[in-house]
Amino acid sequence: MAGLVPGIRVFTCSCIKTWTAGTSPAVAATDSRSQPVTDSSPYVPPKVWAWSKESGGQFASINRPIAGPTHDKELPVGRHPLQLYSLATPNGTKVTVMLEELLAAGFSGAEYDAWLIRIDGNQFGSGFVAVNPNSKIPALMDRSGPTPIRVFESGAILMHLAEKFGAFLPSGGQERADKRNEHDRIAHLFARVEFFNGTEQ
Repeated sequence: MAGLVPGIRVFTCSCIKTWTAGTSPAVAATDSRSQPVTDSSPYVPPKVWAWSKESGGQFASINRPIAGPTHDKELPVGRHPLQLYSLATPNGTKVTVMLEELLAAGFSGAEYDAWLIRIDGNQFGSGFVAVNPNSKIPALMDRSGPTPIRVFESGAILMHLAEKFGAFLPSGGQERADKRNEHDRIAHLFARVEFFNGTEQ
């Protein structure tokens, strides 16, 4: 630290300090946040988060600076192997179109129950957060096997369904890559529809 010029910035691992004349560089480089933690008890997140302050803005009632469920609410489960929790936004529609195309192609295992998840706070229910920790639609529970599989994000759901039924997705090579590219291109078009219609989700 010798030879430091007053007024220069001293970089530490977690902060930036400005050293002034008459101040010890060692003191200037000290970060109070680097003090040792004395509490060794493990952190246990609450089962349901409580947030009493609004974050402001148009969507203050549904967007919160916290993660996890805000209330207890179990998801309904129907009789079919696939359970879709969604809303008729462009992202939600992509999955519904895929399921209907699979059924039209003769894949009876693609029978599904569709459940409405409104973007008004319902996406923060404990049941839905258990399926998608990001609290975004669409989300899918695949209950066709002995262990249910949760899948979220529209692209991931489309890939899961395509691979599960061996349909609409080439096995490899350039053709498979082109299908992935095509999905991304279509996703951008859907995103524009979301933006102009005000149905972003």
